[in-house]
Amino acid sequence: MYGTKIKYSPPGEQVKAVYSECQKLKLSKEKTIEKMITKIEELSKAGQRVSLHCVSIEDYKKLNVIDVSYDNIIDIKKYIKLLAGETNVQKIIHSMPNITNSLKVKYDKGEPCIHVEIKQ
Repeated sequence: MYGTKIKYSPPGEQVKAVYSECQKLKLSKEKTIEKMITKIEELSKAGQRVSLHCVSIEDYKKLNVIDVSYDNIIDIKKYIKLLAGETNVQKIIHSMPNITNSLKVKYDKGEPCIHVEIKQ
């Protein structure tokens, strides 16, 4: 079974808490997103990064972060090995057992996809 729940740093968990509160209050999707963005911006101004996915355009141009679904990959082990061989790929996080970890490739049973960080 692939990972199902992403673990975040404390700032990311604060944004998840905003989402949970909005769900309890049965706020609309738009209002929930608005409140989450407000929290992300508040944390960013305080120097706390929520996620590598939630950064300024300038920072994103330095390190592109993508998540790749497992769904359409025939040989996941080979795919991760090929990614790891690319010099611009800085980190790969996956939830597939039996794939060798290294400084670049990390196993996290909670990762729901292949998380790839690419230096630009």
